[in-house]
Amino acid sequence: MIRSKTHHRLAPLRCFGAVLPLLLAACQGSPGKLSGDVPSAEPSRVLAEIDGARITEADVDARLAELPALARPEYSSPIGKERLLRQIVEEELLYRAATQEKLDREPEVAALLERSRRQLLTQAYLDRMQRQAQDVSDKEARAFYKAHEDEYRIERTLRVRILNNTDRNTVERAREMATDESIPFTALCSKFNEKPLLIKAGGLLPNWVRKGKAVAWLGNTPEFHEAVFALKVGELSEVFETIHGFNVAMVEEEREERQRTFEEARPDVVGRIARERSSRGLPELLDELKDRYQVKMLAEPSRSAEEMFTAAQLAPTPARKVELFEELVERYPEDEHVLEALFMIGFTRSEELADAEGARVALERVIRDFPESELAQSARWMLSSEGVQTPVFEDDESAAPAQE
Repeated sequence: MIRSKTHHRLAPLRCFGAVLPLLLAACQGSPGKLSGDVPSAEPSRVLAEIDGARITEADVDARLAELPALARPEYSSPIGKERLLRQIVEEELLYRAATQEKLDREPEVAALLERSRRQLLTQAYLDRMQRQAQDVSDKEARAFYKAHEDEYRIERTLRVRILNNTDRNTVERAREMATDESIPFTALCSKFNEKPLLIKAGGLLPNWVRKGKAVAWLGNTPEFHEAVFALKVGELSEVFETIHGFNVAMVEEEREERQRTFEEARPDVVGRIARERSSRGLPELLDELKDRYQVKMLAEPSRSAEEMFTAAQLAPTPARKVELFEELVERYPEDEHVLEALFMIGFTRSEELADAEGARVALERVIRDFPESELAQSARWMLSSEGVQTPVFEDDESAAPAQE
């Protein structure tokens, strides 16, 4: 950054080497168009002039808004805005000098400008298509909700307090004391639990328990779910055994199963429709454009579908694996490998990339395009169980009780 006139004079290349990337990253409009060039309905304080063209506070604020989010705070203070103003002046000087010397007419520069123009127009067109895909009418949303009502049910959930110990006699004795009401169950949980997190929480599990889903601090243990979902609120279970030892549990609170209303589900419904449109939209758009502009592929693809499938299986990273499977699906939409490739995209995104939304799109396409296949059944199972076969977790000492 320029510190003085001497620094500017002695090291201009080093200074501009630091300045220009920032300016170019922010430059969405056309350089050289300042407030002095275009009449403004709302006058703004003039901060600088170049050959009579004014640079105003509005110009600086507009440029600040165009900066990347991470860079914006650095230029938001009065000192930062002053630095940004100097950089705008420097950019304008360089732009005017380049224009005066007709650099834009030199073949290499003209090619770069045309490439940038094509990229900006391409992105602008895709952005417009994306906005249209996300424009979901109320009628469309309601129709989707009605067709998927079962997916918008809120299941029964429980708040559970549990006493866990590897010694059966200790647990049975504690249950007797709780049954006699000689000692509150909370106090017994604090005294006889062996897991530090359960001791600290008085046995209260940190989250609402959903049937068949993993439980914080305990993992996914069928015996636990069988015991607690048979209880009523305030009822104490019999002693039951899991891989963690012997247990007795009490349901403290319950949320009954119910159907989410359309208004409650609407954000999720609109999001799902938009995502499905987006996933199908680009291939369909490209197919339409290929027909419109009469595309003819004169060169055969370098690799067959089978070769691409093998390469994807041997890919060194999950991201590369997904990339190759997706390329196979795009290039060979009718090939017999497409079904397994789509399923592997969903499986890899879910299990290895933790991309639940991307996995959902791929798995839903398996179900839609190959409804009778065995992999469609597997896809339905993955979606119904959120795409994860939940393991039993070890104690996580870093976890802390959190109320919902």
